[in-house]
Amino acid sequence: MVLEGRRERRYAGPDDPYQHVHGWPDGPRDYSKAARWYEMGADRGDPACQSMLGLLYFRGQGVPQDYVLAHKWLNLAASAAEPDAVGWRDQIASMMTSQQIAEAQRLARDWKPK
Repeated sequence: MVLEGRRERRYAGPDDPYQHVHGWPDGPRDYSKAARWYEMGADRGDPACQSMLGLLYFRGQGVPQDYVLAHKWLNLAASAAEPDAVGWRDQIASMMTSQQIAEAQRLARDWKPK
């Protein structure tokens, strides 16, 4: 399954996580570096970073594939009205057990910005 959607650019410069995901401009893709940058933003409460980090966890790009963490981050992004996060979260939830969804929801409820 490929999850697609609109993505607003919120960063610029050599450590732009978008650049590391898409290899822009003309550079190699570095999902591990993108995941680190998105995680920093997600930990601070940035819904766009939470959404992108959730997708990286879903795809296993730069981080181990983990549907529970993907759902957690997308759920947090969806609660902040991040475009596309609800649809992505719901698609991932359709591939999870009820126990996995409950764990992801607990993690999202317990999450606090750093």
